[in-house]
Amino acid sequence: MARDFVRTSSQWILTGSPSLSSQMSISAWVKQTTTQSGGYPNGYQIICRQINGPPTEINYAFFLRDGINLQWTTATSTYAGFVAGITSDTNWHHYAVAINWSAGTYSISQDQTVTTGSFTPSTPQTSASYVTNIGRLGGSSANEYINGQIAELAIWNAKISDDEIRSLADKFRPSSVRPQSLVCYWPLVRDLKEIRAGNTMTNNGTTVAVHPPIYAA
Repeated sequence: MARDFVRTSSQWILTGSPSLSSQMSISAWVKQTTTQSGGYPNGYQIICRQINGPPTEINYAFFLRDGINLQWTTATSTYAGFVAGITSDTNWHHYAVAINWSAGTYSISQDQTVTTGSFTPSTPQTSASYVTNIGRLGGSSANEYINGQIAELAIWNAKISDDEIRSLADKFRPSSVRPQSLVCYWPLVRDLKEIRAGNTMTNNGTTVAVHPPIYAA
């Protein structure tokens, strides 16, 4: 049975941010309206980005651009990012990233293909004024919105395992995967509630469409 979800194409959602420590995972289903190119707008497909909000939050951006990317701001205002090759089409795909900043390890995936890697540990910059944008880089330019659709967006304050990532890609609901570490969950189904922590959400013109079924367990 198909479910509804929020489409963000020159539309976006502003919401509260999760409390994170030295680890984080993000999972989402994404359908690009136009196949990806190297430049704007569809070459920089923002899934979610934290830019300003409550204390002890981490500034990051999870997006598609010639691959799957996670970038974050370090204490020296530099950025680090990871890229894995992806299939660029207009079908639904599951994307996820799981990272341990203090250990310097990550997993990043499209569907059930998981790529692992390592990096020199770096401490993300924190701020007292972070919020999370869904489907938007952060500015008001038309080039800063995802050209596509987002559903079942979730964030954990832990580095979930590669098998857990594959379970999510197999259409398991985020609330059934490492639930004790799940800090934010936006099903984007019929309404705009964040159902884990109760964060408020501001809707900026999003509309409703249909996405593949997600299973409860």
